[in-house]
Amino acid sequence: MSQSLLDDQPGAPEDDNAARFHHLEKTVETLNCELALLRQHMDSGFALVRSDIAARFAEADLRTAERFAESERRTAEYFAESERRTAERFAAAAQRQDDNMKALTCQMQAQIVESEKRQELRLIELSRRQDAFSRWMVGATVGIVILIANMASRYF
Repeated sequence: MSQSLLDDQPGAPEDDNAARFHHLEKTVETLNCELALLRQHMDSGFALVRSDIAARFAEADLRTAERFAESERRTAEYFAESERRTAERFAAAAQRQDDNMKALTCQMQAQIVESEKRQELRLIELSRRQDAFSRWMVGATVGIVILIANMASRYF
């Protein structure tokens, strides 16, 4: 079987021009039908290619969106982990500073207590010396008064 009516041309030329013209019209009409069928076939093929391309683009968009979402999730996790580590480091540094301040406070309190004890000891020593000096002064004054009284008793 032939695929086209162009393949079925008669071998002998026809004498009648009208029959030949009629035959050419039928051939053109058949060619137009085949051309219309071919256009429909091409249009359906193009539509299929368009839908395939659209499906591939949609699939690529979906994969890109999934990759973007995964990247966004990983970035958010990374930043959350970084923030957590920074907060831990900050808390540890703050704790070290608090511990250092407590140690310095305790050290200063110990120094203040030691200084107060030394001051008390100095005050006690000064008070003891003042008492001794006062007794010596009273003794010296009494001795001078006795000496003056003794001298005065010899002249009078």
